[in-house]
Amino acid sequence: MALSRDLVLSTAIQILDRYGLSDLTMRRLASELHVAVSALYWHFPSKQSLLAALCDEILNQLPAPSPTRQSELVEWAVQLTQLLLSHPGGTEVVWSTISMQDWSVGIGQQLTDALQRLGLSSDTAPAASLGLMNLIFGQAFSIDQQRSVSRLLPSLKLDRPPVALGLSIACYLRGLELPR
Repeated sequence: MALSRDLVLSTAIQILDRYGLSDLTMRRLASELHVAVSALYWHFPSKQSLLAALCDEILNQLPAPSPTRQSELVEWAVQLTQLLLSHPGGTEVVWSTISMQDWSVGIGQQLTDALQRLGLSSDTAPAASLGLMNLIFGQAFSIDQQRSVSRLLPSLKLDRPPVALGLSIACYLRGLELPR
């Protein structure tokens, strides 16, 4: 089978899902594909470019937010969180990539546009979009950490129950409407 960009990406996602981000190395990827490490660089000039492609691959599984009501935006945010958590290390892959990008492109712009359609001004929506993404990713990171600790130390009982993400997001969105 010929090595292709799609094959490299799908194998990278399999490694991410099986072993997590810390074990997704170019060496392991090449080993799984039975190729020399240098062959991977034909498709991806660096590991960072591979991670950016993985980010796109993960986010492409979720439609752009197009809410007509706040409850639909809450539902989209919960779906995003579930998608991130469906890939061990997915939260870190996506956040490390989008945090390096201009917020006026990609998912940042999509969320900003969605918030404007819901009535936020063009001055407020970008900051609200970034705040909402911080809330979503913060919750996803927290859940990821709890899962990691639970796997490593099954006897350890975590004191705090996970916060209901949908409720957190709904509170955040309601807070955006509060007068100053």
